[in-house]
Amino acid sequence: MNKLTIMLFFILLTQMNFAQPGSLITKNISTESQITVKQIGNRGLLKNGNVYFVEDDLQTISGYNKNKKIWQVNIIKILGKPKAGRSAIHYIKLSDKSLHITYGKHNFAVLNIENGEIISHGAE
Repeated sequence: MNKLTIMLFFILLTQMNFAQPGSLITKNISTESQITVKQIGNRGLLKNGNVYFVEDDLQTISGYNKNKKIWQVNIIKILGKPKAGRSAIHYIKLSDKSLHITYGKHNFAVLNIENGEIISHGAE
């Protein structure tokens, strides 16, 4: 290899972002209190240094503190597939002590933001 190729390789190598397992990509996080979840775009909410993030499968939501995962819940596995609509989280709203989640077409769940425990759930 010539010197230019080696130099370009090291420049690219040093510019890459090596995400650690369980780490969080902060570019998709909103400081708003609610978001509509999309495959591309905002998928998490930030409040008081904690992040509540819908994972890539759009079925799992995780709670992070200082970039460390503290809990994770797969809503669809626990509550079952919705009768109507896709098996995916499409809306999250953060309140003082809970996270309100809408999935499918008419299904909802409320989680405790401290431990990820499901407080209530149902369908319209």
